[in-house]
Amino acid sequence: GRNSYEGTGMGLAICKKIIEKHHGTIKVSNHQQEGSIFIISLPQKQPVIY
Repeated sequence: GRNSYEGTGMGLAICKKIIEKHHGTIKVSNHQQEGSIFIISLPQKQPVIY
């Protein structure tokens, strides 16, 4: 269930740094009884045509 996992609290900070290095964004939406929803957006890389 919810709150049954313990951690260092660094996971989101690490994810944010990785996503930003790839020119993406991370957003969170909190819902009282349902938990949180995380939305991650990354740019699509265009294929290189030789």
